[in-house]
Amino acid sequence: MGHDAHKSPLRAPAKLNLWLRLTGEKRADGRHELRSHFAPLALADYLRLTPANRLSLRLSGPFAAGVPDDDRNLVWRAFTGFTTVFGEQAPMHIHIEKNIPHGAGLGGGSSDAGALLSYLARQAGIPLNEVCDWSVTLGADIPAMIEPRSILVSGVGEICERALPMPKARVLLVKTAATCSTGEVFQAWDPNRPRSRASQNDLEAAAIQICPEIATILTYLRATLDPQAQMTGSGSACFALLPVDRVLSPAELKVLAPYWTCLTDFAPTPSPG
Repeated sequence: MGHDAHKSPLRAPAKLNLWLRLTGEKRADGRHELRSHFAPLALADYLRLTPANRLSLRLSGPFAAGVPDDDRNLVWRAFTGFTTVFGEQAPMHIHIEKNIPHGAGLGGGSSDAGALLSYLARQAGIPLNEVCDWSVTLGADIPAMIEPRSILVSGVGEICERALPMPKARVLLVKTAATCSTGEVFQAWDPNRPRSRASQNDLEAAAIQICPEIATILTYLRATLDPQAQMTGSGSACFALLPVDRVLSPAELKVLAPYWTCLTDFAPTPSPG
């Protein structure tokens, strides 16, 4: 089935884990069962699709460096996997504008793949739930990113249980230059290690073990901006929820200057259908 050039870019939003709990159950493949509140953000990557003779990727944007443009990329694997499972698709050139930092727990790669799979499913007339069920073979976060919305997820992240309300707040993201490997953080997780009383993320202590600067950021955010500031996913990005009219002072901006920061919003919830 052929595709016309997709006029508007596909939006692939970053996601926050507003909270994340591990159940202590482990699957045969070694992956941990969890429960979490996923919420999409206005911060997003963008995918531009044009017809081509063969599949190709190009990356640009502030976080393109270090992201593979071949079959190691989740978008590449999503396209080739979709054609294998659901039928041949016309090849395309995919330009990904990377605005979401990687190794941050913000789900950028999963969201890019989810945006492409949603587009391919709609073009080919394949029910989204069928594509969601298959997409977990690519990555646990991808099913929730095919139709990004504020939801409770469980399993290894692939079971989308029910819609949850989003906080009415702006979101300040703060990330150290260090990145966190999801696999290493899960491996470092110790269910017997006491969790910070302020933490709503069971992976926080494990991530701090790998990237101690996360603790510095969280201590500052909790003391000055939001007592409930959290780390998202497996790190290394942290976030504070701010009143919509809150403005950062010069002193606060100075403290945060060594880090990547982004003041963004929750993405509006799409209407059904």
